[in-house]
Amino acid sequence: MADLAQRHVPAGHTLRGVTMRAGPRQGIDLDAMQIAWRAVMLARGHADGEVALHCTIDPWNCTCTGCGSRWTSDAPAESACPGGCEAAPTFAGNSDLQVINIDVDP
Repeated sequence: MADLAQRHVPAGHTLRGVTMRAGPRQGIDLDAMQIAWRAVMLARGHADGEVALHCTIDPWNCTCTGCGSRWTSDAPAESACPGGCEAAPTFAGNSDLQVINIDVDP
């Protein structure tokens, strides 16, 4: 991701931030992602915090198999039908990993 962002920085500019979006099937832990990003940026010679990472994770799309209710959830294991059904829900989500935006300074 760092390589992808850097390839799109115009000549003579400096990368200052990356905004990314991930699907829930990526299984990304946001804290772990920040730690990894920091390590990569430090290894590339950037000062701590010089290049920010902003990451959002799409929620799971849930459907109750009993009543057909639909909802979204960030934590499907803790998710129950909002209609009160006891039926097990199904979960759908993508595995996208996209760089949405880069911030640069001249």
